[in-house]
Amino acid sequence: NANVLRFFLNVRDSNMMFNVIYFLCVIVLFGKNGFSSLRNPKMREYAIYSSVISLYALISCIWNGFENVINFVKLTVSFLLFLLVYNFDIEKIKKIISLTIVINVIYCIYILIDPSKVSKILCEGGLNYLNVTLTLGLAMAISLALFVCDLYSRVGLKHVFIWLIISVLFLVALTRFLSRGAILLPILCAGAVVLFVGSKQRLKSLVVILVITIVGYFAVQYYTLHVSSYGLSRMTKLFTDTQEEDRIQLWIDAVNIIVNKMWFLIGGGVNSFRDTLGYYPHNYYIQMIGEYGVLGLLIGGSLTKDLASGLIKSVQNYGMKNFKGDNTIIYTVFAGTLYLLLTFCKSFSIYDAYPLYIMFAICFKTYDVMLHNEI
Repeated sequence: NANVLRFFLNVRDSNMMFNVIYFLCVIVLFGKNGFSSLRNPKMREYAIYSSVISLYALISCIWNGFENVINFVKLTVSFLLFLLVYNFDIEKIKKIISLTIVINVIYCIYILIDPSKVSKILCEGGLNYLNVTLTLGLAMAISLALFVCDLYSRVGLKHVFIWLIISVLFLVALTRFLSRGAILLPILCAGAVVLFVGSKQRLKSLVVILVITIVGYFAVQYYTLHVSSYGLSRMTKLFTDTQEEDRIQLWIDAVNIIVNKMWFLIGGGVNSFRDTLGYYPHNYYIQMIGEYGVLGLLIGGSLTKDLASGLIKSVQNYGMKNFKGDNTIIYTVFAGTLYLLLTFCKSFSIYDAYPLYIMFAICFKTYDVMLHNEI
């Protein structure tokens, strides 16, 4: 939600301000609970991975330039947030999810009331549309997950329509920008939720898929009619001319560097892609492996494995017989985390991954609570 603040302040060079905010969050959270999360064996394992990576990032400043110390600090703060946010109890996590929805609904209403603000901050202010749509996509992924869950549960059509309306509101606001991922990835995350929730309710899944297909049809019709011609051409290009997508070339160039320099072993160190290619690869896994080698692969692979396996174990342990409104928190945090992970696989740098690590911590803590039937 820091990016909502970035939009309202209309500050282009606001990165340092947000870095300070996250750093202060680390201090406050450490003062409250310390590293009590390290009682969990899995979190201790992550603490070891992150400590060694941070140490290597600092040492690599010797050959990559001491101006990269700031990236070492940002990466370390991200890891610390991951360990500290895990201390949150489930009630606080529920409040965070609810607050995320509320803040972004207000954000959407403001965008729709004053659409000129969008053009002003993107053109005159120079803000990156990826920054100001990241939080909308996150909220849309969560609301769609709740929409899907309520279709399966017995909470009543009122809740289904509420989450549908909120999701549509996010879509309408996103058409004001050029973003593609913030629209498509939440839908993909909702599809993943359908796979998990509907695995043992196949008959109901057919009805749910039919409803989603109908809603999706009207959403596509609205999008094609209301998005700008340039935005529509960018979206259609994604499906018709993938070879022209610049991200693909970035990834190819980055992988070639990893192989040729054998960075997959120990990595090139902090910010080595920018020093070598002039840009970062816009992919979480490629950048982690390229800059931190085997250690980057271990932490990236472990996070991904635990994201999927934790959900499966939690659902199996809790049982679909207990599936009801208050317990759908597991699917909302999963959808939100998956959305951010997919987003960081196509945009942003690992040194700006504060929200990703925060959502991983929230997701893993929710998994652990579910595994112990504490909801």
